Amino acid sequence: MSSLRHSSLVFLLLTLACAGGKDKEDEEGEDTSSEGTEPVTCLELDRLDGYIVPPAGISLGFRVRDCDGNAVRGLRSEDIVVINDEDGLPFDEGEGGAVAGLGVISDVEMYSVLTLDFSSSIFDAGAEEDVVDGALAYIDATLVAPDYPLDHQIALIAFGGPTEIEVIADFTDDPNELQRALSQALSDGSRGTTDLYNAYMYGLSLVANEGSGGAEDAVVEKFVVVMTDGTHEAGDSANLRSQALEAQAQSEATIYAIGIEGDYDAAALQELASSPANFIPVDGSSDLGDAFEETSQLALALAQSNYVVGICTPVALGNPTLTLHVTVDEATASESISYPTDDLTGAIDDCDPEVVAAVMGG
Repeated sequence: MSSLRHSSLVFLLLTLACAGGKDKEDEEGEDTSSEGTEPVTCLELDRLDGYIVPPAGISLGFRVRDCDGNAVRGLRSEDIVVINDEDGLPFDEGEGGAVAGLGVISDVEMYSVLTLDFSSSIFDAGAEEDVVDGALAYIDATLVAPDYPLDHQIALIAFGGPTEIEVIADFTDDPNELQRALSQALSDGSRGTTDLYNAYMYGLSLVANEGSGGAEDAVVEKFVVVMTDGTHEAGDSANLRSQALEAQAQSEATIYAIGIEGDYDAAALQELASSPANFIPVDGSSDLGDAFEETSQLALALAQSNYVVGICTPVALGNPTLTLHVTVDEATASESISYPTDDLTGAIDDCDPEVVAAVMGG
């Protein structure tokens, strides 16, 4: 992208709407919505951003999630409409202009922090190896198994009492290094009582600055997974809970909480997740592998929820805007932005929307 002349698009307005609708059908009339899943009833768009691609192109990126912050089924081209607000018509229906087929942004940086309970209760229950196996399931699913390009780095925190919260592996994409750190954590044994809130905030702070040193145009997804079998036991609970929830509100990370049912407060753990849907309780430690696998698939799906579309616009003067409409199942969402015209000439005959879309890695 550094070889292209471009200008960042400017945010103008965000509107979010949850509305009734119908499932999309493919060209043969067959319903292609996800079978066996509840239809999406509330949708949100964010990260509407992009680049001007002279002489007449706009490479427009965006992310689509449900209102719990989780991925929805993969979008199809017929799910989106891009409106030229100058005439109120879609770019591919008005006089001049075109819209490329939808693409998934491939230049996504992922950062995950696994915050793992190695307190005495884990060891007393003989669950420590299941904790390690669960973490390895996440590592395998996101670092080893994907057969597509994926820039993902994982850090590991082992926690127990206030003085026993430790980054046992800093961010790395080396699964062997992560496995060695987990093996060492097993050998080190119990870390005492459960300082859940400070461990949680440590995980959020660790991931906070990641991605800031990467490519200027990179899309960054951050995840924190906290796993425990107990409640916070280290004292000052009310104050630390308040601090933890404030840190959560300020965090850009998607947060998952995994709890082994038993001697813990499910409501207190659920509120640490970024949405109730991101709280995953398990009956026993033997189910941790499945829980971490489920979490890994949620994270991967969210990373693939960043899309791009190429637009060729005849507009070359003024302060124009465009509006993106997305419909999934029973929900619709819209977002509008303005875009600069300094580098636009309106020469749409010299604009290929598929080439324009590729500027953002679609």
